[in-house]
Amino acid sequence: MPALPAFLRRLEILWALPLLALHAFLIHHYFFFTDDAYISFRYARNLMLGRGLVWNAGEFVEGYTNFLWTILLAGGMKVGFDPHLLSGTLSILCSYLTLYVVYRTSRVILETGLGRNLARLAGWFTVFFLSLNRSYNVWASGGLETRFFTLLIALSLYYFFRRRPFFAGLSMGLATLTRPDGLLFTVLLGALFVLREWDVRREYWRRFFRRQYLERVFGPALRYALPATMITGSFLVFRYYYYGQWLPNTYYAKVDASWPDMGLRFFMAFSYEFGYWLLVPAALAYLLYKKQALKPYLALALFFLPQIVYYCYRVGGDHFEWRIFDAFLPWLTLFLAHALVVFLFEIKIRARRGEQIASITRQADREADYLFEEEAGKFRIALKPGRILLRVGISIYFFILYTFIPFWPVYSQAVMLEKTGVPDGNTRSVVGLWHLLPLLERQFDLWRSTLGVLTIHLIAIRQELHKNFWEERREQFQNMGHIRFPTDAVTEDGGIGILGYYVDVVVVDRLGLTDPVVARMPRAGLEERRMMAHNRMPPEGYMERRGVNFYPVCTLYGLRENIKEVEADCPQARRFSGSGGGYAVKYGADYLFILPFRDGSRTWIEAAFPEHRQITSD
Repeated sequence: MPALPAFLRRLEILWALPLLALHAFLIHHYFFFTDDAYISFRYARNLMLGRGLVWNAGEFVEGYTNFLWTILLAGGMKVGFDPHLLSGTLSILCSYLTLYVVYRTSRVILETGLGRNLARLAGWFTVFFLSLNRSYNVWASGGLETRFFTLLIALSLYYFFRRRPFFAGLSMGLATLTRPDGLLFTVLLGALFVLREWDVRREYWRRFFRRQYLERVFGPALRYALPATMITGSFLVFRYYYYGQWLPNTYYAKVDASWPDMGLRFFMAFSYEFGYWLLVPAALAYLLYKKQALKPYLALALFFLPQIVYYCYRVGGDHFEWRIFDAFLPWLTLFLAHALVVFLFEIKIRARRGEQIASITRQADREADYLFEEEAGKFRIALKPGRILLRVGISIYFFILYTFIPFWPVYSQAVMLEKTGVPDGNTRSVVGLWHLLPLLERQFDLWRSTLGVLTIHLIAIRQELHKNFWEERREQFQNMGHIRFPTDAVTEDGGIGILGYYVDVVVVDRLGLTDPVVARMPRAGLEERRMMAHNRMPPEGYMERRGVNFYPVCTLYGLRENIKEVEADCPQARRFSGSGGGYAVKYGADYLFILPFRDGSRTWIEAAFPEHRQITSD
């Protein structure tokens, strides 16, 4: 196929503007912060203040899983950046850079088989589908390292396909510093460098130990391993000597007995939400039928599947919706975009002089059934409207399967539970004429029922729930950020992130993410009540031994006299009405409503806050 005209190539960036705007709009729509992000914020602040990379001063526990991300936040906070602004900006920037890297990689992978123009088109389809994907837009925010890690993985794969092993190893080493998953990916990509050059033919085995063959097979892997091993090894040594463990404390807190049944549900719910359960097999079958080169996708499958299998079999999924698939998602989307281009343009690969050359399929009678055909170096629309409409119609049907569930409230105007993001089981799933589309209603019902089970076990919790939790807790604690509490003040909670960032006291983690004792406790509760990363409980009397003495509820506008006045200032106080009462206290120029941890803590509160009023629920 001839090259695009020069002016179209120059205007190619204009084609991207609507897609970038779409991505920006959906990022704004889904923008939120997770409670876990504030754990990194507190670690970064403590490092910036000279307390060390710790949760509580003097307690060396690795309660985070994103070393490089936390270091970047600490550096930004040191020069005056707010962590919310910094983490949000970096995530959005990484999201756009990932789109660019995947687009460039698509051209490297597909130009041999499709030609330059169609490879570009497949790249733009990939960008479009990712910009529309709910999961990709959700994890462009959150305050976590998710999209930064995805970018580093994408860079590593780009350099792998470009045969630049040193830069691939450098990117993968940085990915290992960003998430523990990077260590597994580092090993897998090194194996792919070897397998790509391995030749199992008999004549090569006879000269296996010849220098030229060893250099060709193992040379790229060694050049890849040099930076990756140096970065990863240095970090592991730092972790052991700084924290005394080879693995982060979060591993012991989160990972329990294998949970394959819930992991399978997690994977299937992800497949149902975006229609992958049908799209991927259909795309694979069609590409095989058209004899497309699938070796790059085989390499990608070998690269990503071990991580997915580990999370689904060993861990049972993830607490956050589809976060573990974020690094994999762009490449799955590229695979589907490749299949769409082949389907629309009826591309067939045929061998000619030992090379794979892209050509447009023509029938024996020279009639065309594809959208465009080449004639004398020009393009004209083929006059086969029936077949064109059939292919476009099938493509639109698959597009609806891909987008229907994420945008279901738009399509059906039904009510979704705002607190969880999970539709009400009593609500009709598909209304109007949408139920006439084959499999659509069945796909939605399977997704809803599977996600309902996962939500009960705190798996695949939707962005809506995390956003509501973030907004409520931020409103509750953000006015305490400037308060300097008594030096012996100690509190505890299960959701420690937001509280720990705004309330600068010793905070004991009831679930064990930042506490080595709780993290190594056996799982509490029966198997049917098992929760994702919420199964560890402190031993009896542990909180008393840690010196927990109060719980901050919220700020007040004055030293209130009764519970009604407190609730008028602080709606969060209502949930503590039956707790036996708390205290309205004046501390410096601030007024607070706090609760004693135990009845024995009342003496400490009355001594630490001389100006106080005891508030009862009467």
